[in-house]
Amino acid sequence: MTAQQIIEQALNIMQYGTDQADEFFPSFRIYLDFAARDIASDAQLYTTEDVDLVDGSFNVAILQKTCSRVMRVTQDGRELYTVVGDSFGDIKVQGAKEEPVRVKYLYVPRPIVELFDKPDVPEQFFPIIANYIVACHKGNGNPNTQGEASLYFQLYQTDKRNLIRFLRGTTESFELKNYL
Repeated sequence: MTAQQIIEQALNIMQYGTDQADEFFPSFRIYLDFAARDIASDAQLYTTEDVDLVDGSFNVAILQKTCSRVMRVTQDGRELYTVVGDSFGDIKVQGAKEEPVRVKYLYVPRPIVELFDKPDVPEQFFPIIANYIVACHKGNGNPNTQGEASLYFQLYQTDKRNLIRFLRGTTESFELKNYL
């Protein structure tokens, strides 16, 4: 789903008519970005890429996505010890050969810029982002819509939690069962 389709879904939930996506895009884009960052944080979304070392270190600025935390650096299947370097974003890798290392890191999703952009989170989360947008829109100062805002935020939180569980493993692995 593109940002436009997610916004149209939110407009449809609020019964506004989907032809107003362009009009609502500036404010809804902000809500969409907040939802993507919230999902990435709670689901601990990560990516992995190969990085060339320069004098035994690299800067997180060269990574394709915005890095929030380096989780692991490996080379030839062996985990390497890392320490923070002297400059902001520098990571010193100890015991590495002068060849590429594999960096696994948590990332911050790219912001939405255009209507045809897709959120930088797994596609399974796209439908629930509309509930977050509705919650934010309804929660903007009007006391008559605060209850609805709370409902849509709770729907978003519940669906997000369930999707995270599903993506990490089967829901059965999170159930406590008493066999007595």
